[in-house]
Amino acid sequence: MATILILEDDADLAEQWINVLEEQGHMAVHATRGNIAKSIVNTQPVDLIIADIFIKEGEEYVADGGLSLLGHLQVNRASLHAKRTPVIIVTGSSMKVGLGIEVLDTARDLGAVETLRKPIDMDELLAAVERHLPNPSA
Repeated sequence: MATILILEDDADLAEQWINVLEEQGHMAVHATRGNIAKSIVNTQPVDLIIADIFIKEGEEYVADGGLSLLGHLQVNRASLHAKRTPVIIVTGSSMKVGLGIEVLDTARDLGAVETLRKPIDMDELLAAVERHLPNPSA
């Protein structure tokens, strides 16, 4: 059984992912904001993170999503709980950051092991999770 952190502001979507992951025997921890997710990875071990790249606050998207969490993990790799945790980034957006660099490319540059675009088929999500869960015998 793996512990999987889900950073997703859409409660209905997060609930779907949690249900599917728990049906597979995993434990899911849900955070709606990046600061909550950062606190979780700082205080407890997680085996995998699934993070929405953008978090919506009211009608605005804020920088407290997956990119922020990836940056936090890079800075804190030496900590026990953040060490080498694979991150799958998800987004429903095709927005671009900076000078035309696609957001998903930025996520990969920051260490995301995979990027998925919403809507995500549950079989696709489970396959990505299985690809990136640490090998228990390693």
